[in-house]
Amino acid sequence: MASLNGQGSSAGCPSHPPTAILVLTKSIIRPYAHGDAPSLAKSANNPNVAQYLRNMFPSPYTLADAEWWIEHCLSHPKNEPHENYALIHATSGDVMGGLSIKLGGDVYCRSAELGYWIGEEYWGKGVMVQAVSAFVDWVFENVRVKDKESNEHGLLKVWAGTFGKNTGSEAVLKKIGMQFEGKLRGSVWKNGVVMDQLLYGMTWEDWRNIKAREEAAEL
Repeated sequence: MASLNGQGSSAGCPSHPPTAILVLTKSIIRPYAHGDAPSLAKSANNPNVAQYLRNMFPSPYTLADAEWWIEHCLSHPKNEPHENYALIHATSGDVMGGLSIKLGGDVYCRSAELGYWIGEEYWGKGVMVQAVSAFVDWVFENVRVKDKESNEHGLLKVWAGTFGKNTGSEAVLKKIGMQFEGKLRGSVWKNGVVMDQLLYGMTWEDWRNIKAREEAAEL
């Protein structure tokens, strides 16, 4: 679920972290590693982190939850793109949050759902906008799906859903160029509160137009 919302401890950083898919000025995006568990648990164990995420995100979030999550991510087939990535502090190496991309099925196989969260300590610092924007670029450039003849195709669309009260997450989606596509009224029930779900999307054509404008502005 796209949502904003730690803190970490460098003591738990992996000694040999996986190769990053993106190295940015404010963060590093890479697969999870065993040594990430302590800082992941510390970042995620915050009710303000969980309030706008689906219930599959534990709250409280224990070290055991973090270890289970990392094992789950590491069990992903080696020859396929990962679905879940750690958002890493550029200097400390701590886990600040996470990003995910989940492919649809059947006729939606060339669409993918974007998800993200970030620790409360880093809200309002532009970390998530930079990370999500770069991650969406990476997804359009690198994620491929196969048809019945094993031909590879790029994605046609990336979309995200955010809870109606999560104004921070909605701001991120707007800033990276996603378009508002609709509201699922009263469809979310979280901690006894009923909320709308807001849907945002970016097609491959939208993304290419954004990239073209950025390239033209640099000339």
